[in-house]
Amino acid sequence: MAADTADGVPSGVNGVAERVLQLKPRVVRQHRPFAYAPDLANSEVPVDRSLSDRFCATPWETLDVRFRGVVGACCPGYLPKPIGKLPEDTVESAWNSEAAQEIRASILDGSFRHCRAAVCPLIAGDSLPKRDEITDPYQRDIIDRGLVRAERPPRFYNLSYDESCNLSCPSCRTRQVSVTSGPEYEQLGKIQSRIVDAALAHPHDEPVEFNVTGSGDPFGSRIFREFLTSVDGRSWPSARFHFQTNGVLFTRRYWQRIAGIRNNIGRVFVSIDAATPETYALTRRGGHWGQLWENMRLIDDLRREGIVRRFQVFYVVQTANYREMPGLIHLLEQFPAVDWVNFSLISNWATFSDEEFRTHAIWRSDHPQFDDFLRVLRDPALASKRIFWGNVLPYRERALASAPSIEA
Repeated sequence: MAADTADGVPSGVNGVAERVLQLKPRVVRQHRPFAYAPDLANSEVPVDRSLSDRFCATPWETLDVRFRGVVGACCPGYLPKPIGKLPEDTVESAWNSEAAQEIRASILDGSFRHCRAAVCPLIAGDSLPKRDEITDPYQRDIIDRGLVRAERPPRFYNLSYDESCNLSCPSCRTRQVSVTSGPEYEQLGKIQSRIVDAALAHPHDEPVEFNVTGSGDPFGSRIFREFLTSVDGRSWPSARFHFQTNGVLFTRRYWQRIAGIRNNIGRVFVSIDAATPETYALTRRGGHWGQLWENMRLIDDLRREGIVRRFQVFYVVQTANYREMPGLIHLLEQFPAVDWVNFSLISNWATFSDEEFRTHAIWRSDHPQFDDFLRVLRDPALASKRIFWGNVLPYRERALASAPSIEA
């Protein structure tokens, strides 16, 4: 086992966690504000296989509420077509709008024409289920009857309308954002009220999930803190709240403040993007390495106690950190309750010029360090069963195919 440093920050460890997990991770939107539907250009690998036999339930399950209240049926990077706008629309009118039905029809006809196949981790990672293997009654009925109108309300709300964050990571923003008052904050309140009115107006025991947040940090946002601290989970026992966070503010103090939903916690996703404090200072600008790992221990404990139902780590792969991918797996040996590590390729969310982005896009075959990227992807540590490769999978496969015998 690994040794810890004096302040509790993990040092290097030996070996790889090999615990086999039975449940695949939910793919959720990562911290990516400022741009609604950017030209991501984060893969050179085309998806040329037919999707006519595949199914994606996301447009029948998910309401993604983005910057300025734009509503979608999935992450805008994967499916950019909007279906409405809050607070001008209601949740109900956006949910079965003409645009929403067009998206669902594209899934049912097998074209997936509104999706960015090379970017979506489920499509690029070949993880979409085959439609003839679907057994969920609701999804089975959708397929068999060809339903483009959703017959039940959203089950999954991705709350990404506030960009406030305690960090200013270069991969998603050029400056720190904190909206705490004024007209912009009032508008956020109106958007949030639409969601609360649709999903939590009255006590109920229907399953509903809230992911907070794909646009900043749930604890770095005043509007999201107010939402999370105002809910008494006893009124909605089947509700689940997922936290998508950089982890720095997930302290014991904030944990006490959300005591009302303590029994309603679902998944916790922590974005780290580094395995050393030096790289962390570059990729997670404004973060605190020591506080991060102290909070990781808290989340790990909560996962082992069953209070947190899933614990995942996000890692945006880029030139600055690709060499530390194996190191992250080693570090996480000290956190056995981590269920999954999600690797994803860096995207350009209007934060870089085209020239700048090419220097960060390690996955480009014309990048001067591309061959070294493939070498790292063959590292034995990356055989861990805890890894979900997403849109990095084609490069992992290419790396292994180019070296049949794994390097020692």
